[in-house]
Amino acid sequence: MKKTLISLAVASIVTSSLFADAQTDALKSELKALTERLNSIETQTVETEEKTDSLLQEVADSKVADSFGNYNGQSYAGMAPGASKVYTNKNKLSIGGYGKVDYINYRDQTTKTSAGTTKTADQSNSYRAIIYVGYRFTDNIIFNSEIEFEHGGDTVEVEQLSLDFLVNDMLNFRVGTYVVPIGLVSVNHEPTLFNPVNRPLTERNIIPSTWYENGGMVYGSFIDSTLSYRTGIVSGFNASKGATLRKMRGEGKKSAADDAGYYLRLDYAPSENFNIAGSYYYGNAGQNSSKSIANGAVVDVNLEDVSINLYEVHATAKYAGFEANALYAVHKISDADKVAIFNGKDATKEGFGYYANLNYTYGDWVPFAQYEVSNAFDSGYQADGITATNYANQKDITFGINWKTHPQIVLKADYIVGKLDDRTNTGTAINNDRFELGMGYVF
Repeated sequence: MKKTLISLAVASIVTSSLFADAQTDALKSELKALTERLNSIETQTVETEEKTDSLLQEVADSKVADSFGNYNGQSYAGMAPGASKVYTNKNKLSIGGYGKVDYINYRDQTTKTSAGTTKTADQSNSYRAIIYVGYRFTDNIIFNSEIEFEHGGDTVEVEQLSLDFLVNDMLNFRVGTYVVPIGLVSVNHEPTLFNPVNRPLTERNIIPSTWYENGGMVYGSFIDSTLSYRTGIVSGFNASKGATLRKMRGEGKKSAADDAGYYLRLDYAPSENFNIAGSYYYGNAGQNSSKSIANGAVVDVNLEDVSINLYEVHATAKYAGFEANALYAVHKISDADKVAIFNGKDATKEGFGYYANLNYTYGDWVPFAQYEVSNAFDSGYQADGITATNYANQKDITFGINWKTHPQIVLKADYIVGKLDDRTNTGTAINNDRFELGMGYVF
């Protein structure tokens, strides 16, 4: 009996121990499963938080984009792409801008002075920082402005300050300060839109870009938007300010307005890959300026008959990654002899320029070549107003490449093989080879 009880006790203990071990294993298994589930839930929570943060950021970015406008690279109402956002933005306010920083290394150019021959100094320049601000009062009344800080803030200018009154595709109005729509680069002057580090000389000196003035414009398009026009009136050039067309710009700053200028531009674009255009400008530039000058004897100089004629033609063609651009421009200034005497400087009577640019887009890279000839003093007068003068043509052959790390950002490098007139009236040209680097952006 005693042995039986002992055996039953041992069996009970062993059974209890086995049952306890089984419970422990079950608990361990449940604990492991629970831990794995908690880890899974924690992982899902982290992923959910990351997705939530990403979604919130996308919403925030979308709201910012909606507020300030998305840049899509498209031009509206004759404006450059960066200034065009206000026409399509969901919200009324649009903010954009562009800028560029340049470096120029003059390889072997020499400047002749009374002290001898000196090398032109190399230069780096925070050239431009632009802010666009636009506001849509209604779907038909749109405000646009462009504020420019040049040369590291040394110069501050209001290049655009205008109101558009949209009627229909064929007839719209613009009043205020705006870029005069003559030329190829002068209108599309954002740095991502042209290849070289600097704008072509022809569109700086023959077409005096960036040329903006106070006035009014009528614009529109016909034939399914394949034919467009821009015409208007602006304050005229002022020949009392300088002896070259570029120096005669009023730039909207208390511009003399006794004389006005009139222009017409036509664009024909039968497809998105081809455009040909031409512009013409005419206006007086005397602005009722006159004065007496001691030029050997006292001479009364009156600029009332000074007038400006400017015309240009240009074209753009695209095919299979290639793009070709070409422009030819001429300006003529009447009574240039009086302008020379009035300003006491050599005055241009006629200037011309032309260039052709070929580029190819390969992914983010855009290699290009450009050939340009220009001469702002093809004919003119010395300061005495009697002696005729002309300078040698400036010839530049440019090879370079653009790296578009982002559709709105460009890094540029080019080398220019050039000849520059020496401004000594001998017709002699000097070397003007230079290496340039630049960066630009638009938003």
